[in-house]
Amino acid sequence: ARAAGRVDWKVAESALLTRHIQLTRREDFIKAGEAYFSRDGRRIIFQAIPVPKAGDGPDQFYSMYVADVVFEGEAITGLTNIKRVSPAGSANTCGWFHPTDNNRVLFGSTIVPPSAKGKPGFQVGTSRYIWQFPEEMEVVTVDPKVQTRGAAADPKPLFSRPGYDAECSYSADGRF
Repeated sequence: ARAAGRVDWKVAESALLTRHIQLTRREDFIKAGEAYFSRDGRRIIFQAIPVPKAGDGPDQFYSMYVADVVFEGEAITGLTNIKRVSPAGSANTCGWFHPTDNNRVLFGSTIVPPSAKGKPGFQVGTSRYIWQFPEEMEVVTVDPKVQTRGAAADPKPLFSRPGYDAECSYSADGRF
């Protein structure tokens, strides 16, 4: 399971990780992660940086996306109806579906571009990963069905207070 000092994760995880499938594609997203399924397993929320249009640079921060899961029988085969639910330029993290309403999600969002400077993510040359904690980050909620002029839905803060607020989820009954 080792090749040139590196662990071959495909071999090391083969007994644990079976029937896996890549849901996001490199032609759509530079990077994507932290994905969670809706309670019924039919939708997924994830953060990603989209592949930029020709001549543009990549977004600096993760956007939040919701998509429908595609099935062949009982097997998941991909995603469809991928929609950005966060405003352009905002920094986003930690999405979660409401446990009784698949059309309501919450996540951490700055809603506007964060004021903190510096590039988050893997730092080439230092082999370090830097995660920012923007003071504008709020826990927001949104209905992913609602789109405004083809852009993202309009997230609303659940509360506002100074400092970084994220890492959110719902209680099992959705009350808290």
